[in-house]
Amino acid sequence: MLGLTDAEWRMAAEVLIKMGIGAVLAGFIGWEREIHARPAGVRTHMLLIMGVVLFSEASRHFGGDPARIAAQVVTGVGFLGAGTIIRTGTDVKGLTTAASLWATSAIGMALSMGGGFTVVAIVSVGLSLVTLVWVDRLEDRFLKKHVAKTFRVTLADRGAVADILEQVSAYDGIHLHEAKLNKKQEGFELEFQLHGSADQLVDMLLKHPSVTGVDWL
Repeated sequence: MLGLTDAEWRMAAEVLIKMGIGAVLAGFIGWEREIHARPAGVRTHMLLIMGVVLFSEASRHFGGDPARIAAQVVTGVGFLGAGTIIRTGTDVKGLTTAASLWATSAIGMALSMGGGFTVVAIVSVGLSLVTLVWVDRLEDRFLKKHVAKTFRVTLADRGAVADILEQVSAYDGIHLHEAKLNKKQEGFELEFQLHGSADQLVDMLLKHPSVTGVDWL
């Protein structure tokens, strides 16, 4: 069948098994990104790791230095990760997803190596999930509430400034400071900094009849 020798069939089976294991492992990382509505989800991570494994395995039969192919794979993944990064003003989003793609490619290379590196690849997936899930929760609980956030609230009516500041100051767990008002073409922009968890503050501000937009970083 297909004119392949027994050795070639064994090689094909080994590569396909590695790709299958990689797809399952990468699926866990992609699932975590998917449920948080990130630009690269399950399919992207699964396709990425299968491609990395296949490139790594095929490079062994091209002749020359296989490390050159691996280096090109890393470069290609870098371009793919760059596509998930979005910059809005001084706010940058997507870096964590780009890093998860980069880590997934490394896991794929480890799977291609086989042997003890298979264990390393499996453990690396677990460490990646711990980083994505639990470290983020620890940041929310212990770090982010201590980092000052800058809010810019666009107002149609200057007279609403005092009311807005009063509502923000009364918000539970919020410490307000450094507020200033700027005149804009579309109205007024109230800029202030605060410490504390402000996950629901945006919704509260947008419900105010004079607020036309909220931006923060």
